[in-house]
Amino acid sequence: MHWLEHFFGFDAGQGNGAHYLFWSGAGSDLAYLTFLAAPFVYYRKVNCKQQGCPRIGHYEFTNPDTGVTRMLCWKHHPDVHAKRLTRERVAEIQKRRHLYLGDKPGKG
Repeated sequence: MHWLEHFFGFDAGQGNGAHYLFWSGAGSDLAYLTFLAAPFVYYRKVNCKQQGCPRIGHYEFTNPDTGVTRMLCWKHHPDVHAKRLTRERVAEIQKRRHLYLGDKPGKG
C-alpha cells in the first residue's frame, strides 16, 4: 500500500504537504485528461441528434407531438431539407440581394 500512497503523493515528505505532492504528481494528469476529453464532449453536445448522424446540428426542431426541442442538421430537419443550397437557390439569393442593395451596393 505504501507504493500507492507514494504514487499519488499522499505520503508527505521533505517538507512538502500531501496536497502539494498530489497536485504536482499524479493529480496533474487530471488536467490532461480534461483537455483530451473536451473536444469529444463538445462534439457530442453540438452534433445532430438524429441517431447515427455525424453532422453538426444547426437548426432547432420542436416535435409537435411531444414538445421536445432538438438540434438537427440540414439533412434531417424537415423544413431546411427542402431549402438546401443548389445553383438555382444561390442565383435566387443573389438576385434578391442585388434588388435589396440597389444599383450601388453600400449606398443604400
